[in-house]
Amino acid sequence: MTRKRVPVYGDERCGLEFDTRTGTFSISSGPEKIFGGATGRVLVRKKKGLEQLGTPGEWEEDGGGEGLAFFKREEWGRLLFRARREGGALVLQVGLVWEAEAEPPCIDSMAPLAVPPGGVWPGRASNRPWRFYRNGWQCWVPSGTLGRNRPGGYMFPLFLPRRLKAMIANPTTPVFSEKGRFASEWFGALGDLDKGDSVAVGFVSVTRALSQVKVRLGRGHEEAEIEAAARFEGKRPERGVEFMSEPLAVIPGDLSGENLEAYAGMVAREQGVGEVRGTPPGWCSWYQYFTGVTAEDVKGNLRLMSGRYRELGIEVVQVDDGYQEQVGDWLEANEKFPGGLEETAREISEGGKTPGIWVAPFTVTRRSRVFREKKEWLLKNRRGRPVLAGVNPSWRGRFYGLDLSHPDVLQWLHDVFTTLAGYGYRFIKLDFMATGLLAGERHDPSLTRAEAARRALRVIREAVGNETYLIAAGGPILLGAGILDAQRVGPDVAPRWSTFWQPLLRDRSSPGLRNCLQNVFTRSFLSGRLFEGDPDCLLLRGSGTRLGKAERQTLASAAAVFGGSVMFSDDAGLWGPEDVEMAARVLPPVKARPRCPDLWQREAPMFLVSRLEDPGGEYHLAWILNWSGRRRDIRVRIPELGIGPGRYHACEFWNARYLGLVEDSFLLEGVPGHGSAVVRLTPEGDEPRLVGSNIHISQGAAELVGMRRDAGGVSVKLETPIESDAVIHVALPGEGEVAARLNGDTGVSARRASEQVFRLEFKLDRSGEIEISRVDGYLLERGE
Repeated sequence: MTRKRVPVYGDERCGLEFDTRTGTFSISSGPEKIFGGATGRVLVRKKKGLEQLGTPGEWEEDGGGEGLAFFKREEWGRLLFRARREGGALVLQVGLVWEAEAEPPCIDSMAPLAVPPGGVWPGRASNRPWRFYRNGWQCWVPSGTLGRNRPGGYMFPLFLPRRLKAMIANPTTPVFSEKGRFASEWFGALGDLDKGDSVAVGFVSVTRALSQVKVRLGRGHEEAEIEAAARFEGKRPERGVEFMSEPLAVIPGDLSGENLEAYAGMVAREQGVGEVRGTPPGWCSWYQYFTGVTAEDVKGNLRLMSGRYRELGIEVVQVDDGYQEQVGDWLEANEKFPGGLEETAREISEGGKTPGIWVAPFTVTRRSRVFREKKEWLLKNRRGRPVLAGVNPSWRGRFYGLDLSHPDVLQWLHDVFTTLAGYGYRFIKLDFMATGLLAGERHDPSLTRAEAARRALRVIREAVGNETYLIAAGGPILLGAGILDAQRVGPDVAPRWSTFWQPLLRDRSSPGLRNCLQNVFTRSFLSGRLFEGDPDCLLLRGSGTRLGKAERQTLASAAAVFGGSVMFSDDAGLWGPEDVEMAARVLPPVKARPRCPDLWQREAPMFLVSRLEDPGGEYHLAWILNWSGRRRDIRVRIPELGIGPGRYHACEFWNARYLGLVEDSFLLEGVPGHGSAVVRLTPEGDEPRLVGSNIHISQGAAELVGMRRDAGGVSVKLETPIESDAVIHVALPGEGEVAARLNGDTGVSARRASEQVFRLEFKLDRSGEIEISRVDGYLLERGE
């Protein structure tokens, strides 16, 4: 059979050439080859170890289906390879049909893409500027881009025993010590800083297998290789039935992050994700009371949220860890909740709020009734002992994972969550999810870990109903796609920036604000597309914390520009006027789809940008973080933010300062250590626009609820939950001075900030309408 190139629907963005004589293929974007000499691989488990199925020989084209299809005849049946086009991406699968009389072998893994050394960007001279995006095992594990000089285990803490890594490392994913050799969960990406391009490689289905992308950059480009494999963990195919890998997307792109966003969209479509539901703003007990929380603590904060702070619009009151008798006995409240969980839910509902509760559904401790009485429900090792998941001092010892393939465990989960929903809990946070995915002996070995965990999540969803909001943490971030509403993207926050030992141990997974923020940047492309991203709770209190004012502002900045969930976790009785004002400035939450424009340039990015809209039109909101502990000036170049060329009105939120009409760059002076700036960038135009505000951190999308323009000026209608000292900046093209009135009266201080931008200061009592118009001979004081 002759060799031929078959372009996928003639799309030059991503084409595939398949050599039927060897079964190898190449993938190109335009004239340049991305991967060359690639193959698909199927590994099966034999007594002597792993064996690759297939022998040398010709492949045949199988026409009539969607896209491209090839097969190779073997003594036992057929090997399969398929490719189809989706937008600017290729979607690849390998598979088999076992037709022999002998029992089909157990499948270890299927790799739709295996590129040999030298086959990655084979036409390029050097791999020195290459970076690899690595996605961590679960939300607590850092993600980001790394170069060839970083060891494979760089994202993991030093000196942590392997048996205690179960919660932060997939037990079947290797942790390489070699520099430039990395393993990423479900998806990864390669970027070339010199060429300015990248390619995302990721599995778009997460229902059947836990999949990995492995790359070796090597010391030179001739050593670079990549493999993307779906792990089927010994699953046995049926005779005569096609057994295919999970579909793998290959998406070429630039360094803007658009191809990673496209990947998130493809996963969402594959998993049936509809419109992403926003998280209702709420209060959580954890970061104030931890496991010491009492029913009185909850009631005290409920009274404040329903009374003094009712105008903030907080909808959920969520009880976190600490209410249960033991971890695993979720329906048995301890002595700190004498009325039980049903009474707590009823009191929250009577207070006008949605009852919320924390559960670690796949986790038990040795003291729990489940552990003592249902040993057969636990994941076991080969010697029949429970598999250790980890040690938690808050729980006074070790904890373990349940066997999610066991039908009795599924029934128990159904009963627990049906009961909680029956009590009235309509907001449920699921935590420590990785305990259900430990390596071990399972009741039903025919299920992969992914299949068992997805089935358990579906049981929970069916038990609580679609009206209940489900948010998860402590587990693989893609696993609940299409089932969960929201997903934590990073480690826990804490009332401190970091501990002294975290940098010494290279620990980026344990609680702390510094660790929490990393993944807010690096996983931002998932939020709003695949699920509602959860950056974790806001801590506003100025007492009982080691977070300074600038650090608390940074946490608020992250939540606002990220555009995900907003939950507070303070004793609201400790809030002072400044704390209440900060809460009002982030409520209501604004939906956004953030982008990290320096994802490829920095291991710890410092920019996050969202495109927002107010009644005047679209604008960009940029969060700029000073990672250092020292106050410094930061010069920001417009191209660094990933927005198009042009002239923009720049206005900073926390200082309520107009930075000017900028084209190339702007200067942020004196940004505090661990502090932030939030800058609105509004395109220059010929019509009046709001260009800045200190009322809400979105600077327009939330507080600007109406706008009316006429020949003489503009009228803006503003809303805020509480009375505030408001500052807005308005661009009013034309000549002459301005006059401003609030609700038809005076009380507005108007000063010129630039030739066509005016700074207005006034007292806003929850709502008001500002009329701004040009006047002749009205002298204004020039100001910021």
